[in-house]
Amino acid sequence: MPPKVMKSIADNELMQMDVKVLQTMLDEAGYSGVEIDAMKQRRRRLQNRQSAKLSAARRQGEFDSIVQVNARLTKTVVELEARNAELVQQLAKANQMAFQVRAVADQAIRENEALRMRLATQHPTTSADSADDPSPDRQLVPTTPDYDKPKAFPL
Repeated sequence: MPPKVMKSIADNELMQMDVKVLQTMLDEAGYSGVEIDAMKQRRRRLQNRQSAKLSAARRQGEFDSIVQVNARLTKTVVELEARNAELVQQLAKANQMAFQVRAVADQAIRENEALRMRLATQHPTTSADSADDPSPDRQLVPTTPDYDKPKAFPL
């Protein structure tokens, strides 16, 4: 039967105690080899339980952190998807507007060319005529340089 002195060691004290100090105490108290081994096993079991609790707490903390990050990222994804949808709509409107502007510009160019042709056929001018006849009611058909012609742009 173990001495009463050793029964008063609490689990927490036993768990924190250095194994060499425990061995010395048990030897001095008169414990047998089997009892010393049982006490060491008890100490080791207590340390393993504490380690398991700390590990479980650490894993739970990591899990909670991951859950929070996941929630933030999910919210960000939803916000970015909404913003992307807005930008897709804006791009579609801009493309439609560019197409309409291009159609109007093309129509204006065709009308301008048609009017130039009409003016040229109604009021033919030559360099000799324009030098000899400075009458104010006669107008020369202006020609536009190439830089006035619209450039094609991709839609």
